[in-house]
Amino acid sequence: MTAAGAKALLNTLRLQGQLPFDWHPPNGYPDANAAWGNTNGLLNRWNFGLALGGNHIAGVTTDVDALTPGLKNPTATTLTDALGKRLLARGLTSADRGRVIQYVADGRPANAPIPATKIKTSVAGAIALLLDSPYFQWR
Repeated sequence: MTAAGAKALLNTLRLQGQLPFDWHPPNGYPDANAAWGNTNGLLNRWNFGLALGGNHIAGVTTDVDALTPGLKNPTATTLTDALGKRLLARGLTSADRGRVIQYVADGRPANAPIPATKIKTSVAGAIALLLDSPYFQWR
């Protein structure tokens, strides 16, 4: 990450109301839904997931290989499972997992390798879906 990337990330966190060390009371940021459940914060978090997944934050690059170690010739299923495990640290319900797999497959069989020309958009979309999902938004 570059200095410009660090500034961009801090600006994004500022827009979300989550700037590190910026909560003035000595008790830290609130740990309650009401403090975070507003449309502006949610929209900024969604936009952040899309930007991060698609490498659209200047000076910040998402290292897909680090997120999916050892994953060669990914399918929609293996990519979804690898990213879900890495980004969420818990499983998805089978219905939600199926929806993400269906999105990533983009009309192809879920267990067919993703074409090299589609891998970048498939990864970006899967990252955005997972980061913008209730699984990531809720604690």
